[in-house]
Amino acid sequence: MVKIRSNVSEDEIYGEFAKIYRTYKAVNRKTVGDYFFKEMEDLVNKLCDDFETLVRSSDV
Repeated sequence: MVKIRSNVSEDEIYGEFAKIYRTYKAVNRKTVGDYFFKEMEDLVNKLCDDFETLVRSSDV
């Protein structure tokens, strides 16, 4: 993960991202299918890094 000074801990960001991603998977599994999530496994870390950047940039 990208290291940026912030009041938000890395564990907290991972935890929040995991909640959001699990919810997304549960809600959209039928719509996008299992194949989509299988292919996304490689990109989950990138998505989490992007989420961290977004959280930290709004943590002004």
